[in-house]
Amino acid sequence: MGNLELVKKDKIYLLNWEAAKAAVEKCTHIDEAKKIRDQAEALKAYIKQAREGLEIQNKVAEIKIRAERRIGKLSKELPTHEHRLAQAGHDDPPVTTKTNVLKALGIKRRVANRYETIADIPDNMFEETIGTIKNRHEELTTSCLYKAAKEFHHQAEIEIQKEKLRKISDSDCIPVLKHCDFRKFMKTLPENSIDLVLTDPPYGKEYIPLLSDLAREARRLLKPSSFLIFYYGNLFLPQALNSISQYLEYYYSGFLYHKGPTRPDYSVNMWTRGKPILFFFKPPLKKQDTWIENVFVSEAPNKILHEWGQSEPTFIKLIEAFTAPGDTVLDPMMGGGTTISACIKSKRKSIGFEIDKDHFNEVMNLYGRAL
Repeated sequence: MGNLELVKKDKIYLLNWEAAKAAVEKCTHIDEAKKIRDQAEALKAYIKQAREGLEIQNKVAEIKIRAERRIGKLSKELPTHEHRLAQAGHDDPPVTTKTNVLKALGIKRRVANRYETIADIPDNMFEETIGTIKNRHEELTTSCLYKAAKEFHHQAEIEIQKEKLRKISDSDCIPVLKHCDFRKFMKTLPENSIDLVLTDPPYGKEYIPLLSDLAREARRLLKPSSFLIFYYGNLFLPQALNSISQYLEYYYSGFLYHKGPTRPDYSVNMWTRGKPILFFFKPPLKKQDTWIENVFVSEAPNKILHEWGQSEPTFIKLIEAFTAPGDTVLDPMMGGGTTISACIKSKRKSIGFEIDKDHFNEVMNLYGRAL
């Protein structure tokens, strides 16, 4: 099929749909799929400008999306590094890399990543998503399919996590979780019953009062010589220190270095590469037995269940340095459950509180039992 044929008869657009669909499936090279994709995009723009109706617009959009999915499938098959294969005493020419192919065709890597993500959707889910959008008389876009693909990956990752935890979980270490405001429910826990409070609270100015409440209850719940360790942002660090220092003793500070892209802090014109980790203790002071560095490198954060999710390996290091197997760790603002997962993998008991119902349900479904 050389070109997409769009013919107007009596104000009705006729598109050779089956031929277009077959042409996409027959593409064996990215440039072939991209040509169909570009033609469909141009046709869609023309139809939209002519205000000819959503039905035909979605027909053309579907061809465009199918071509993009095909690009994604073909892109995933390309090698990421050049290599040569020696045969019969001579070298084959270098294999073309994904980067070179995409660059030659003018496809940005982030765009290709979206296409590859859409390509991962199972065929039945892909067809069902397209059909649902069309039946709702909504505009069919790449973003719609990308969103569905992200949800598919999200659920698949949850199942992977579940399977991992099933293999390593100890019945004594099944987390105990509660959907609640920690300020109310921490009061119900027994005094001197917690070996470590480890958490990553929200950093905004409006949340500073939470820290005083956290420190007050932590002092009651922590066993003597046990620690409160928490991440915090840079902007309101003095206020955080003052709030916690009302009830617990300052021990030391660490730093979490983030790999990957930085984040802009427009209030101070700074690119943020990391954040403080603060260590406080309940007297009397007893140093932890394990020596650790105070700078931690954060690998890919765990964003499966929460947009603020943190890197799990750092939490595991902290848990293992400041507690023993079988100890109890409390996270009063557990978010996506990074602390909870780290405790399971470290053979520690854990208690988690979360005020957001959706986040709690996801963590509960993945990890624990209700308190």
